[in-house]
Amino acid sequence: MTDSGRRSKYFVAAAVGDKNGYVGFGIGRAKDFGGAISQAMRRARLNLTKVEFGSGSWDEASSEGRHSIPYKVTGKCSSVSLDLLPAPKGTGLVANKISSDLISLAGISDLWTKSRGHTKTRVNMAAATFNALKKLSKDNND
Repeated sequence: MTDSGRRSKYFVAAAVGDKNGYVGFGIGRAKDFGGAISQAMRRARLNLTKVEFGSGSWDEASSEGRHSIPYKVTGKCSSVSLDLLPAPKGTGLVANKISSDLISLAGISDLWTKSRGHTKTRVNMAAATFNALKKLSKDNND
């Protein structure tokens, strides 16, 4: 608080991706809206990760399996926990709006999700989705 009133800050979450396996997520805080957006975009570009593709069905050949993920992964942020499950071709993204936007930026077209916790918190939901996608990276040693 100041003597003239409250001091407000803007809080922005941003995601970037090329729809070919790379996705990034960042959060920015600043006194003005433009500064928060640029900070979030810069952090999202610095947090890029490569997502491994797979197939959700045993019937498909390995060369066609670039529409889903290879195995089940779980991401967590605060109270939100999100499971990403491989799905057969033609299923689509069975996820909420925030998760499906981030997943489609990675280039995944068929996926099932299962979420727990306070999922209305948008930033935590997006961060849990990104943490799950990060676990699909070949560079991840967790």
